[in-house]
Amino acid sequence: MQELRSALNYPSAKVKVGQALAFTDLRRVDTARTIHKQWGRVADHDHIPSVVPPSIPLLASNALLTYTALTPPNPPPKSSELSKYEEPDVISRGRFNWLLRYCTRPMALAKALAEVAVIVAKQYPSTLSDSVLSLLLPSSTGSGVQTTKMFLAGWVFICAGGLLRLWCYRALGRFFTYQLSVKHEHQLITVGPYAIVRHPSYTGMIMLAIGNFLWANESGSWWANFGSFGTVLRGTCIAIWATYWTVVAPLVVSRLGKEDRILKKEFGNQWEEWSRSTPYKLVPFIY
Repeated sequence: MQELRSALNYPSAKVKVGQALAFTDLRRVDTARTIHKQWGRVADHDHIPSVVPPSIPLLASNALLTYTALTPPNPPPKSSELSKYEEPDVISRGRFNWLLRYCTRPMALAKALAEVAVIVAKQYPSTLSDSVLSLLLPSSTGSGVQTTKMFLAGWVFICAGGLLRLWCYRALGRFFTYQLSVKHEHQLITVGPYAIVRHPSYTGMIMLAIGNFLWANESGSWWANFGSFGTVLRGTCIAIWATYWTVVAPLVVSRLGKEDRILKKEFGNQWEEWSRSTPYKLVPFIY
């Protein structure tokens, strides 16, 4: 052992050991570069971002809140539970529910997924990313897909409206239905959001509509940078959304009076006390 230590003290031995270590390090670097090349492009200054772009969780929350807040939390009521209201309106008949099921909710999910795919492809360059960008942005580099002020404004409305709707779902429980009905052993709920205004779920729905309209029209969206097809797609989706709300908005206004009349008839003095303590229908101090 002493002889080995002495041998290593010679300059020539130190040089050989250093060369061996350097060669090992170079082989490690070459191996790492080979692995990196197999997964995508590599350059001297390539690096993988460690921070998730902030727009991804914003897009995810837009889609999830729009989807869940426009999904009925309970099955439709029985015909006997509908009978206390006058002639059922369009929503109660289910005529326009297919727009929610097959257009509005899927549109929000598809738009969010496409924009997330573009953002991830831009953030993590690879051969797969090139394929994604060529598919989703055939006539653009994707530089226009970005977070804009209109997108942020839409996100605020969607979050506020969606969370308010979910709060209403929780407060009403089994009594929350999209159809006008008085269920068996119905109770008048006057707590939670119903202690602020009498019809908060409609307030949330209107805020969702405003938020999705802003999200659909902002210049940094995926379909705004898709080219002519994106323009057609955006116009089609906006037309569907506008058609839905052209029908639903007047119904919302008419429903406010109907619900108040039936609940007043059903609960009497309890409703009177609630209407005095909660005088506003949709917006506190305004309406």
